[in-house]
Amino acid sequence: MYKKKKILAIIPARKGSTGIKEKNIRLVKNKPLIGWTLELAGSINFFDKVVVSSDCKKIKNITEKHKIDFIDRPKIISSSTAKTDDVLIHTIDYLERKELYFDYIVTLEPTSPLRKKETVVKSIKKAVNKKLDSLICIKQNQELIGKLVNDKFIPLVNQKSRRRQERKSYFCETGVSYITNVNFLKKKKKMISKRTGFLIVDSKESLDINDEVDLKLANLLIT
Repeated sequence: MYKKKKILAIIPARKGSTGIKEKNIRLVKNKPLIGWTLELAGSINFFDKVVVSSDCKKIKNITEKHKIDFIDRPKIISSSTAKTDDVLIHTIDYLERKELYFDYIVTLEPTSPLRKKETVVKSIKKAVNKKLDSLICIKQNQELIGKLVNDKFIPLVNQKSRRRQERKSYFCETGVSYITNVNFLKKKKKMISKRTGFLIVDSKESLDINDEVDLKLANLLIT
């Protein structure tokens, strides 16, 4: 059923990064971090179009080597406080001015180099077949979670057991894949809704590159 819909893949990759300088072009297994996502997106042949939204010339050069279209992102949506929602809306507006229209957007963050092609395909199928406004990938979490109050740790989640096996499962958002219905995005100006579906991924695939330790871990895990 999903093949009847027009699918746009967007790779948002701004120049700046608060955790790692020029994170999206740091090398992972001798390849720029964004290169892993560019290659994966290029291998999914049912994408009607793949674009990169960025304010970085170095990323533009890498993108062009992969023969993927590049969209210059305005400064106003390139800061550390910029929302991905606004990047998606800007991209859709830009493409529609060129009379290019899509039913669904697949957002692929370049900071998830271990995502699997099968996961992306499965997430699209689920979102389209269930007619969801959006879908996110999530991972299981059984950790003891709490907050700091007056120099003390106060458990909020899973405080009833010290044994991980006996704790309840909670779930965290990952950056592996986001699916968004374009009509919903244009109407509500946001990616997530009360009708957001989910797909559970394992902890390895959900690795998100935020610091130097994550980079080292990615180099170890990618084979």
